[in-house]
Amino acid sequence: MSRDKLSTVEGITLSPHQQMMSSGAGALLVSLFMTPLDVVKIRLQTQDRLSRKCFLYSNGIMDHICPRTNGDPPIRALHTAEEICNCKWYNRPKYFNGTLDAFVKIAKTEGIPSLWSGLSPTLVLAIPTTMIYFTTYEQLKGRLHNAKSKYESIHGDFNVSNSDALISLSAGGFARVWAVTLVSPLELIRTKMQSQRMAFYQVKTCIRDLVKTRGIQGLWSGYTATILRDVPFSALYWPLY
Repeated sequence: MSRDKLSTVEGITLSPHQQMMSSGAGALLVSLFMTPLDVVKIRLQTQDRLSRKCFLYSNGIMDHICPRTNGDPPIRALHTAEEICNCKWYNRPKYFNGTLDAFVKIAKTEGIPSLWSGLSPTLVLAIPTTMIYFTTYEQLKGRLHNAKSKYESIHGDFNVSNSDALISLSAGGFARVWAVTLVSPLELIRTKMQSQRMAFYQVKTCIRDLVKTRGIQGLWSGYTATILRDVPFSALYWPLY
């Protein structure tokens, strides 16, 4: 295999296929370890903390927060395990007092696998994005370094200060643009799966309807916002690292 198709990191030479495999494995491990923390974070952020001096009443049309004037209610368990398990995922009781408390209560009442809720849609996006991004970054960086070396061999020193940082910045930015362009439809699929709890076959029907109504460009909804959010971060990350 030619040298320009390989990436050398600290004396270890990796082919593009090896880069894709290693970055994909890294994304898988990160998702497996971090999904429980993400689940706990979301549950803590979305829980409603009402005052002990009021209660929530819903009449089917609107919700009312009513003050309690007749003293404290008798102390009892807030919800039984059966009540929690029978609740819809979006309406489970909100009674966590902290991160560790959330870990214990979710595992005890909903089962340990519940800590990995949403893992499938996360992997749908994380693995392809990471594989494309890191492989593209390494390939672009290697080619830019080769171009710099060829230029210096012909014209002398490349008179640009911090040229290595500039190469990393350019490779990181362009790699993120390429990755976002390819995986934007996958991000749409992940969002549908997480927000509406769709199965894969339901997502396929939803995507087909979206293409019919908005055209193929509908699969890249939010593309500009994603580019504006991710590209500056990716471009600055490698030079600063």
